Amino acid sequence: MEKLKLFPPASLQLEVGIQTLKPEIAKNISRRINVEKIFKNISFLENETNTHLHFDLIIGLPGESLESFGENLNTLMKLTDAEIQIGILKKLSGTDLYRHDEKYGMVYSDSPPYEILQNDLISFSEMQKMKRLARFWDLYYNSGNFRTSIKLIWNESDVYSSFFEFSEWVYKNTSSTWQISLNRLAELLFKYLAEMKKYDKQNIADLLVQDIFVFAGRRLPNFLRAVASNIPDLDKKVISRSNKRQIKHN
Repeated sequence: MEKLKLFPPASLQLEVGIQTLKPEIAKNISRRINVEKIFKNISFLENETNTHLHFDLIIGLPGESLESFGENLNTLMKLTDAEIQIGILKKLSGTDLYRHDEKYGMVYSDSPPYEILQNDLISFSEMQKMKRLARFWDLYYNSGNFRTSIKLIWNESDVYSSFFEFSEWVYKNTSSTWQISLNRLAELLFKYLAEMKKYDKQNIADLLVQDIFVFAGRRLPNFLRAVASNIPDLDKKVISRSNKRQIKHN
């Protein structure tokens, strides 16, 4: 732990496989977890090191409902500002997940990467919605391109349910989860926050300018120039490509 403190910013990344914060669910996948120790270690890494953290949560674990998953996400979001990768359970070769198939109604795709399609607690249609949520979470939250503006979606409320509503709205307006440009993502977020959440348009635009251009070092979408109160110097030096994702989350 002392050595971890010595690493400078953007030089070390740790992958933390949380998967679930529910001991009873962890037991179903042959894992022992000490939630109190997990919280303590996260606090140490967040507050006493420069480590770039990447946490994993899994949807579809045997015995875990969407409500339980949502509680995991809400809890983790209170503990860290790091990336949280939302993954869909996969039936990897060599694991013993098959022993849960009958008891929990686990149904997997028969082609790689053998993702779960449904179980006794999550229907096929719900699982498809969660796959979309996971994709949009990566595009909006984990990318680091919307580090402050994205938080307006939930503000002080429930992160999981708020982002779920947003992901459903985005899909309704795009009918896609792939090949959506940064400009389009920004426009969708702007429209959602203005029309659905009723935030002031200029305030939203100002946050997006800071997020996209100042923090993330990306080209500023044209539509923001007509709304934002202050447009920074477009010749401003941007973040180098080296370790860009790590820097954006610090």
